[in-house]
Amino acid sequence: MRRVAPSVMTRGQLQQLLAGGVVRETNIVSALVETVTRLVVQELLEGEQGRLPRQPRPL
Repeated sequence: MRRVAPSVMTRGQLQQLLAGGVVRETNIVSALVETVTRLVVQELLEGEQGRLPRQPRPL
């Protein structure tokens, strides 16, 4: 099975949210902030993982 990066799934959730896929009782601003924050953090983590293996930084 092919692995999908978490940011790809979150980006899909964001696209769905922007297309109007939100439950009526959901606060759209809160949902946007939560989804965008999750996307940014996941992309940062994935960027760090892409830099592996890490070399020790000189002091």
